Amino acid sequence: MKILISILLLFAGIVAQAQNCKKVNLQEFEQKLKETKNAVLLDLRTPKEFASGHIKGSKNIDFFGKRFYDQILKYPKDTPLFIYCESGGRSGQTFERLKNEGYQFVYEMHEGMSAWRDSKRPVEK
Repeated sequence: MKILISILLLFAGIVAQAQNCKKVNLQEFEQKLKETKNAVLLDLRTPKEFASGHIKGSKNIDFFGKRFYDQILKYPKDTPLFIYCESGGRSGQTFERLKNEGYQFVYEMHEGMSAWRDSKRPVEK
């Protein structure tokens, strides 16, 4: 019985944690970012893509860089991470990895920077 209770509590914790990891649209991403204290905004594109325009306050970590996951995984697992790339491919892969690593608060803008620009939201160079 104790084993069953332990398994159920573990499962409940995993489900609760997964609910804080979300793939969201532009509006949800922007709103959640504004509301979240100590949020870290990560642009996963190449430095050249980043230089062409990025969301204000974002840090660039190149998905194709040699130490990409070392750089991403340095953040504590309770840090709210907001991630995006150009169209959602790189950020989608990173989202899954972070979720599997036990990160508690991950928000992925699955429409990417191209949709951000198309919506005429501000871009910093």
